[in-house]
Amino acid sequence: MKCFSWNLAENERECGNQEEFRAFYEANISCKKIIEAAIAEHYHDDYFYQEIVKQLVEQFGYDCPLYVLANIIQEKENDDCSISLIDHFIHVIRREYAITYHVKKKDIIQEAKRILQIVQELSEPNSSEGTHFIAQFSTGFLARADSRDMNVMMRILPFSEVAFTYIENRKGHFVVIPKDVDRSKPLRYITGITRNKRTKGR
Repeated sequence: MKCFSWNLAENERECGNQEEFRAFYEANISCKKIIEAAIAEHYHDDYFYQEIVKQLVEQFGYDCPLYVLANIIQEKENDDCSISLIDHFIHVIRREYAITYHVKKKDIIQEAKRILQIVQELSEPNSSEGTHFIAQFSTGFLARADSRDMNVMMRILPFSEVAFTYIENRKGHFVVIPKDVDRSKPLRYITGITRNKRTKGR
């Protein structure tokens, strides 16, 4: 579902009045209320956040809370205090997500394929300066990936020059490629890539 705001009428104009969309919308609103109440009442209480995360996951899964948190950040982008509390909540849910669903080799390859497809389909640089091709990492992958996963990603992307970075005034983490770099090559498939299962306490 690409179109989403907290205004139901606005979404229905953009997406059509569909039962599936209404269920999606109502789940996100319910999830949003739980998250905002937790943040307002418990601030930096890690233990409570972990309990709320378990509740959210049981009720909505992981994708819905991560999606909702991303939208809350956009809403409150000028409120530094709220952003700090939301970032802390995101840290807790990503930590629990990473413990539950650690990244596997196939996950890294799948994300690399997705990124490669994005930059290969671009006809011209899409950075604000017009000097680079950029593609955003998916929220689900970033929630689980650590520095080792990103190193593997760097090795299999077929670009002679590439950077993983944040971009000012944009949410998320991005792959950035200079416009003169050859984007036509396939992924580099590297044998011997293994991922060790993560455990709590690491």
